[in-house]
Amino acid sequence: MSLPGSETGNDVHVLDVAGIPIRFSPMWLILVVLAFRWAGSMRDGVIMVVALTLSIVVHELGHAFASKAYGLQPSILIHAFGGWTRHLQARTPNQDLIVVAAGPGAGLALALVSFVLLLAWRASGLDSAVLPFLLPYLVSINVYLSILNLLPVLPLDGGRIALNAAQRYAAPAQALRTTALLSVVVAALAALGAAALSDWFIAIFFVALGVRAGMMLRDA
Repeated sequence: MSLPGSETGNDVHVLDVAGIPIRFSPMWLILVVLAFRWAGSMRDGVIMVVALTLSIVVHELGHAFASKAYGLQPSILIHAFGGWTRHLQARTPNQDLIVVAAGPGAGLALALVSFVLLLAWRASGLDSAVLPFLLPYLVSINVYLSILNLLPVLPLDGGRIALNAAQRYAAPAQALRTTALLSVVVAALAALGAAALSDWFIAIFFVALGVRAGMMLRDA
């Protein structure tokens, strides 16, 4: 997720990638706990945490590298619900669109590379205790996260793309109202779909986003 803004909070600075600071929120530990619960075993839990964290970081680096190319001073925060790339406000709508779209693009690229590596590993006949589990996780997680992120729900990337498109054809206030209304509808449908599949984490996530979008619609 790409959001204009500045750093706040007491998050832990873990490393820099090409001059881009990457911080982890203590709330990231919630994601770790959930990953072990979903995985069902210690080995699969560790591999899922690595795959999830790597996938989120790569997604955010997509936003960050694009925003850095425009001189927008990005930084990354990893937290329980994924990640944020904070940066200065883009100067043009096209810059904003490229920065937002770069995140899902990076995630889908990682999924494709992981899929090719998986096929190559299977064809090689080599033995591995990790690759048969890590690579399929990277493929499925990145496809899944990219699809979720591209749903037109603010502040997800798909919502930002929808807002960017609306602002090209309507006044800013009307564009925000239209996108917020769309976000409420899509978030409600996504929450209902997740609940039907007993995916309560995703259901609660979209309920929260729907409530947030509803408040934006009220205040617009």
